[in-house]
Amino acid sequence: MDEEWVTRPRRWDTVFIRDYMVLFRLLSSAFDFLTFVSLVWLFKAAPEEFRTGWFIESLLTELVMVLVVRTRRRLYCSRPGICFREAP
Repeated sequence: MDEEWVTRPRRWDTVFIRDYMVLFRLLSSAFDFLTFVSLVWLFKAAPEEFRTGWFIESLLTELVMVLVVRTRRRLYCSRPGICFREAP
């Protein structure tokens, strides 16, 4: 977690959460549509391959979204991992 979010308690920003949910749903739907089109027409995937491809795309999309949502900074400015702090 970023240092500025740990220093003091914060209130929920419901407008941000609502806007994020709408934006994420639209982006997720767009990626699903592109995946469907590419798997069916481009790769001519069998049902098993289609389900596997869709699962992998959904998994990668969710992973990227978790990394983006965890901070308000740019993705490359806030690295995930354990932050060891010096004892006071």
